[in-house]
Amino acid sequence: MQKFTRNLTREITLAGERLALTLSEEGLQVRAVGTRRPPLQLSWGAALVAASRTTSEPSQDEVASVVQTMVPTGRKMESGSPAPAPAAVGADSTANTPS
Repeated sequence: MQKFTRNLTREITLAGERLALTLSEEGLQVRAVGTRRPPLQLSWGAALVAASRTTSEPSQDEVASVVQTMVPTGRKMESGSPAPAPAAVGADSTANTPS
């Protein structure tokens, strides 16, 4: 088995925002590029459990709502349309804490 010797970070675009995904020995971190807000974190165990429970893809609105919680208020989306006000994070507080 190959072990993590250093974190691996890649950028993706999702819901009109650039996100940095970081894979580490502990799990996965997601943050908006250029922000100083703490990243959303998910342990590898939590990621496996979440993947096993998924029966369908989330809607574009659901994804956009979560992405906007990571983007500073007032920042415009890359598409040029103004970003909606950040939605409240759901009751699952484990998504923001390492396991």
